[in-house]
Amino acid sequence: MKLDKAANTYIKVTPALGLIFLIVVLTSYITPRANLPIGTDPSYWGAFGDYVGGILNPIFGIFTLLGLVITVWLQKEILETQKQELADTREELAKSAKALEIQNKTMLAQNFEGTFFQMLRRQSEFLDNLRFDINTTSPTRNSGLAAIDDLMHIITRNVAKGNEYLAAYEKIYSLDSSRVGPYFRNLYHVLKLIDENQHFTDAEKIKYASLARAQLTSSEISLIFYNCLTEHGYGLKPLIIKYRMLKHIDSTKLCDPNLVNDTSLYPAETYLSRN
Repeated sequence: MKLDKAANTYIKVTPALGLIFLIVVLTSYITPRANLPIGTDPSYWGAFGDYVGGILNPIFGIFTLLGLVITVWLQKEILETQKQELADTREELAKSAKALEIQNKTMLAQNFEGTFFQMLRRQSEFLDNLRFDINTTSPTRNSGLAAIDDLMHIITRNVAKGNEYLAAYEKIYSLDSSRVGPYFRNLYHVLKLIDENQHFTDAEKIKYASLARAQLTSSEISLIFYNCLTEHGYGLKPLIIKYRMLKHIDSTKLCDPNLVNDTSLYPAETYLSRN
């Protein structure tokens, strides 16, 4: 910095200049009086002191003032430098905190996704294990999606005979709850895992819920439709509505396609996209 150079120059040059001025002043006083004896009269030395002090005091005063000015400017520059360094430090700390926050969020997301996708795999396994033994004398041989399609047809036939569709579903559920229950409980915990994550924004929760919905076939969605209208789906239904899990429902698979228009069963937004 220029000011540092000026200060260094001042420190180096000032003593030399002071010494030079002192020599010049003494020489200019002593030379004319070289042939005169050194007096012992106090007035002689008083005149000498007045002469030297009168010349050197203003010069040294200028040097002192100049040093003071340089010191003040140096302190000002040091303060400005410290302020800049403090600002840079704060900026670096802010960047570090942001990087740490991103790293922490990434780690949390990775931990979440590990659990999330494992639960989706379990959901697929529970689907494969689904089997509805409609009666004890002639159990269905189908499992998985084919078993769900069987169930849809049975409910439709029951309605055609004048029976209530939920009563038909409840009867079948009671016969096979050990296989049907885990399927819905796992789906409930998948959506609950998403919904209760405090580190995700609403948009991120919707994204993961959409991934879960993408795993569902139209037959599964129809099964979910019926289940959430019974006491077995009491906790699941609000999450199904919130995350629009029935968005892609195929109403032709239901015993009555007009059921999707009945807002006493599900609000209209259940079948719409959530932005």
